[in-house]
Amino acid sequence: MIFISNNGVKVLDTNYWESDMAESGLLFLSWNDGAGRLLIPKCQENLLREMKSGKYVIITRGMYNNVDSLEIMFEDNSESPFVVFISMGQTDRLIPKSDKHGIFDFTILVENGEVAKFKAKYRRTKRLPCMTPMNF
Repeated sequence: MIFISNNGVKVLDTNYWESDMAESGLLFLSWNDGAGRLLIPKCQENLLREMKSGKYVIITRGMYNNVDSLEIMFEDNSESPFVVFISMGQTDRLIPKSDKHGIFDFTILVENGEVAKFKAKYRRTKRLPCMTPMNF
């Protein structure tokens, strides 16, 4: 089980970095105080350049290969924005209902701390991939 200690939107401490999940290269999405925080293990830090190219993030929940999943799209207004897919087992909870229709903060963290921050929106669809732009 992944433990995260928070101070509002800030991650103070977590056991994620030493977890089997991180060692396996799986990303982890944590929610707190109306913000999403995507934890990236060391072996996946090569994804950061592509992620940082985004102007904002769109998180879409739906079925991906018959698994309840999240599509995390780093929208850069190109025809092929960078996207990652995670299963619902790679998140500590669902986005709070109060944030489902608004804009919220989304940060990317590596073991040494925060490396990027975006504005984000959430939506649902039946099937993934979706990768459809969304107005901000």
